[in-house]
Amino acid sequence: MARYLLAGSIGLPSYKKKIETGSIGGHGEGIYTIKLGDDNKLSLIALNYCDNASTICLNKAKNVVYITNESRDFKGWKASGGGISAFKINQDKSLSLLNVSSSYGSRPAYSCLSEDEQFLVVANHGSHSSAVIKFVKNSKNEYELQNVYDDSSIAIFRLREDGSIGSLVDLKVFDHHGYWANGRGQTSSHLHCVRYNKGLFFALNRGADEIEVLKLSKNGEIDIVNIYKVHNGMAPRYIEFHPVLNIIYVLNENYPYLSVYEVNYQNGQLNLLQEIPTMDKEYYVRHPWVELSGDEAPIDLKCNNAIVDHEVMMPSDLHLGKNCEYLYLANRNFTTNAVITCFKVRDNGQVDFVGTNSLDGHDPRGFNILEDNSLAVGLLDQNMLIIYKLGKNGMFKDVIGKINIPSISCIQEI
Repeated sequence: MARYLLAGSIGLPSYKKKIETGSIGGHGEGIYTIKLGDDNKLSLIALNYCDNASTICLNKAKNVVYITNESRDFKGWKASGGGISAFKINQDKSLSLLNVSSSYGSRPAYSCLSEDEQFLVVANHGSHSSAVIKFVKNSKNEYELQNVYDDSSIAIFRLREDGSIGSLVDLKVFDHHGYWANGRGQTSSHLHCVRYNKGLFFALNRGADEIEVLKLSKNGEIDIVNIYKVHNGMAPRYIEFHPVLNIIYVLNENYPYLSVYEVNYQNGQLNLLQEIPTMDKEYYVRHPWVELSGDEAPIDLKCNNAIVDHEVMMPSDLHLGKNCEYLYLANRNFTTNAVITCFKVRDNGQVDFVGTNSLDGHDPRGFNILEDNSLAVGLLDQNMLIIYKLGKNGMFKDVIGKINIPSISCIQEI
């Protein structure tokens, strides 16, 4: 029986004037629908035009998807913000546009649904590189330079009965910064991911070295339950949940380490259980992790994170395999081939390093585990979607299929 995948891509449709391409460059044109036949042949069957389709959120019934349009200029003029697009999935797996909404922020990077699917929750990433120059008087009555950056925020939208996006209900702006401020990737907050589990929302703030734990009211208003400060400079990006235990897995973007936490879902408190390398031991001989002290890096301190040092691996995505036996994590790199790391999941939820699977490209921005426990990865720099069969030891075994998808950013089986 044929199966179907959606692949989101970075870029603007070719018929549009290219004012801005989002947070990263690309030449994709929207959402690509791919058929995986019984013979494992991959074929492109449709393209739905859509700006900077960076991530996909699928509802429980698998008949509506929400696409984050990761742009600053979504409405066609400079700094008009990003967008969210809602598509209906038809019986033949074609997509029909329901509607489009402003994301009420810059460069939306992730979205998720509330438990009852009455609300859509969107993380607006913002930008640490697009500064507004202002000169203001300080306490000494002297003028000094202040740089103002895009807001990073969580936006809550009410959903209509047909799944289309309704009105904005609440908007919460986060204005903290991280250790590597002063233009080194953490000058302002960047909420890269927001996900729901067991009554709480977890927002990963890579710009402030924080995990924001949030709760949604029945009316759709968001409240902060807890702000957990991770190690300086780690830049938490994505999160995965253990399906049974109160355990979360957090990918840190600036350094190749995975953090494992125990969660108290009653009060939102986190307890760090593990911080485990995502690369082999030889890698850390060349790139040792240095404990960073103080609230903020001195301006003259050499920055050793992946934003500045392009030889450092930069984790990008993570997913649990079927039956929660293995955990997979993608590590990007600007100078050498990327890898997907495999961890064995213990009975207590903690993990052990198994090994790395090399990829023929630099930028696996997104991947996913399919229903048959194969692994589909998108190599943005190679314009390629590849599906791997996994062995009993969790490592890559064979290539099932490949297909060219321009500037691929995310993958979702429907």
